[in-house]
Amino acid sequence: MSTSDSTGAQGRSPLTRPGFIAATALVVVIAVVAAALALANTMSSRDGRQDTAVAGESASTEATGPVEIPPPSTAGPDHDGTQSVCGLEGEVLGTADLVEAPDVDSWDYQGTTAYPVSAEYGPGATADAGYRYCFQHSPEGALYAAANAVVQATEADEEKIESWLTYFIADTPERDEFISQAQASASSDSSGTSDTSGTRLQVAGFNLMSYDGATARIDMAVTGSSGGQTVNLSAVYELVWEEGDWKLLITDPSEPVSFAQLPHVAGYTVWKA
Repeated sequence: MSTSDSTGAQGRSPLTRPGFIAATALVVVIAVVAAALALANTMSSRDGRQDTAVAGESASTEATGPVEIPPPSTAGPDHDGTQSVCGLEGEVLGTADLVEAPDVDSWDYQGTTAYPVSAEYGPGATADAGYRYCFQHSPEGALYAAANAVVQATEADEEKIESWLTYFIADTPERDEFISQAQASASSDSSGTSDTSGTRLQVAGFNLMSYDGATARIDMAVTGSSGGQTVNLSAVYELVWEEGDWKLLITDPSEPVSFAQLPHVAGYTVWKA
């Protein structure tokens, strides 16, 4: 049922208003953009401080300053990049499909949002910075990585999400362009981001669109609710196996994750807490 405002114009359902859709999507995608900006600013300020310190010191004196903790590394003589960064077994190197929901040991919570946990598929480790990582080199592992990405992007702790993004975004020129665009966008917009504190997310299902061992394309169905209203979203994650884990491959810096509103989640394999 539509409503009219004081001018007599027909009101739109909250479900179809761009503001509500954006508020839900913001929990996932704007958090990524904002964190990327913070990451870029952090790196820039640290580089500036280090350059100044080095210029003012003699060659025999080590520069001091903030120490950036690097993401987990796969470096080592026994690691060729195809093996799991934390030793998860069961890799699938060829083309594969996933038509049934994988088993879940438990659905744990980050804030109010549930994410899947499996000793077999991941996450297999938690970094000192607090983010989860390490997923099996398989269709199931890629799915777990995408589902965890949906939830980890809602992280409110700026330092934690910066550390996670440093690890999770694949090392490509598009990654650098994405961070640059985020920085430029934020510099030209002083209004800030929308308040998403009243929004709730739930992983609702998935479609494995493609998998070949080196890459995976996962379409996650996500349900968002706010103010008693609900909206369904599709979030497509392009993943690539890089340095022993699934990473987000950004092909379009202006849209790191492809979002679309859905009328329902029929057609997706049901997978939720």
